[in-house]
Amino acid sequence: MSLMMIEIPASQTDEQTGRIVTNVTGLNPYTQYKFRAIGVNSLGEGRPSKPSREYSALSPNYNLTLCL
Repeated sequence: MSLMMIEIPASQTDEQTGRIVTNVTGLNPYTQYKFRAIGVNSLGEGRPSKPSREYSALSPNYNLTLCL
């Protein structure tokens, strides 16, 4: 598994859980991915989260929705 860094701004907050929800697009088909989140604010960057479980892009146009 290779490392790929992508920056995705938080797109919305789930009203019931308060968790940030964002869509990940442009994934390579039939490839496994793990994700880590880093919070950024006026004081700088936080520590990366633990890696997520493994996700697989199931098709060439697969879009993944993450809840952080």
